[in-house]
Amino acid sequence: MQSHYTKQFSDYVNVHNHQRIFTISLVILFISVFLGLTLDLWISRSAIIDSEHELFVLYNTLLMGIPIICLCVGLVFRFSLPSNPLNIGGIFSLNASLAAIHTVILTDALTFSPISIIAITLMAKIFILKTISLIFLFGSYVLFGFLTIVEFHDTETLGIQFYFFLVMLFIWLLYLGLDHYKKERNQFVYKRRQARQLSQITLQRMLIESHNMILERKSNVDELTALYNRRFFEKAYNDELLGMNRSCRSLAVLLVDIDHFKAVNDSFGHDRGDQCIRQIATALNQCVTRKDDVVARYGGEEFIVLLPNTDIAGALGLANHINQYIRRLNLQHPFMEHVTVSIGGAVASNKITDKKAFIKKADENLYTVKHNGRDGACILRYS
Repeated sequence: MQSHYTKQFSDYVNVHNHQRIFTISLVILFISVFLGLTLDLWISRSAIIDSEHELFVLYNTLLMGIPIICLCVGLVFRFSLPSNPLNIGGIFSLNASLAAIHTVILTDALTFSPISIIAITLMAKIFILKTISLIFLFGSYVLFGFLTIVEFHDTETLGIQFYFFLVMLFIWLLYLGLDHYKKERNQFVYKRRQARQLSQITLQRMLIESHNMILERKSNVDELTALYNRRFFEKAYNDELLGMNRSCRSLAVLLVDIDHFKAVNDSFGHDRGDQCIRQIATALNQCVTRKDDVVARYGGEEFIVLLPNTDIAGALGLANHINQYIRRLNLQHPFMEHVTVSIGGAVASNKITDKKAFIKKADENLYTVKHNGRDGACILRYS
């Protein structure tokens, strides 16, 4: 097991055992009190208790001694933080109490009752312990059981089969504890590896999705101006046509072209030309403010604006605002006073059956502005 899993598993084991000790202490407490209260019902079958004094000691042990030990252990572990040495001490105390209980209910045949075997087996399967801890705890369990017999019974009557039984019980508990530790460790590592792989897969999926979003954005955005590109405009235009045809709302489109842009490139160079295009793009973004409107670079020095739910007055007002805004920029031009733009537009209030014809109408109106001296707008209704 890798070192980082070893540390995590050790922390997990401390918390696991700490939580179980509190519960088991209460269980042993109730078992001890129950046996003490029902002493008259089962004491006749005990192979250990055979005098009034032993009976008195046993009665006090079951109703006072063991419950007090279990109660103290339970309270300590209820209000303390997980710690491996503390856990070992708590399990040791519970083992000693359980060994005393199991020994005094030995049958006449000097064998443990099925309840005793089940109880100590559960102890081996509940706690997660390393080999040294298992040998110490279950060895002490067998030792405490033997000492209890010595206290209450004559050891000379114990046969070889009883000692053999104790040895086999110790080996059986050790095997159960080691097997349980190994399974818990393997399961812990498996879950952690699964969680780590899942987190890696989730992270990779998030990175892929983020990368795809970046690629999609790049595929929809013009690199020079950071406006939407023609590809995105075409998609938005098609979507808007579907919405328009369903709701019968108006739609306007504006084509914006920089006047005599070739002269800017030829006189000042392409870098200045690119800078001019970026400045016009920023101006268009400043003028077109509604969230459903789309401003895109249509090609070269030409831009297009999609205006859903806009009538002819709204489209013309926006076009005039764009003309005025760009004039105020006072961008340098080689033979004009400053850079200007021409705007042609079309407005449809009915269903558009030919989407190319609608854009063509705006383009025709743009060339009307060009022929009439540029730096203006022509917006007409499409029908």
